[in-house]
Amino acid sequence: MPTWIQALFQDHVIGWIITACFVLWVASRIWKPVSKFVRLVDALVGNEDNPGVVDRMTAQGETLSTMNHKLDENTREVAEVKKQVQNSHVTNMREDLDKAIGSSQQASETSSEVKELLEQHLVASKAETDDTARIFAKYLPILNDLLGDEDPKPKP
Repeated sequence: MPTWIQALFQDHVIGWIITACFVLWVASRIWKPVSKFVRLVDALVGNEDNPGVVDRMTAQGETLSTMNHKLDENTREVAEVKKQVQNSHVTNMREDLDKAIGSSQQASETSSEVKELLEQHLVASKAETDDTARIFAKYLPILNDLLGDEDPKPKP
């Protein structure tokens, strides 16, 4: 056997080397579970950069209470708007608006018919007025003779 190996056995150095190798092997085997455990403790306790679970739950609780308050407020506002939109006769505003729009369209159609009839009437009455003026001009001298007036219109 070489002398350097004999020296290892005589001074009990080989025992220390085997023990160190065994410790390194054990450390390599438990490194993953220990690192996972350390990460779990960091997540629970937290550090400067990342808050712990308790801090996050507290912050979420505050956020949720704020959100619940806003949700309650929105629910009250929706109920108020619903009261404003819903009529006393339990119909909604949209149905009433549709009825009103339908009525206004019907009134518009009726008014356009009335307008057409009025235009026809005006055309006809203008023709009658022209006929009446022609007849009056034709028979005015005869009326003047019968009544004894020379000119029914006063002269200025």
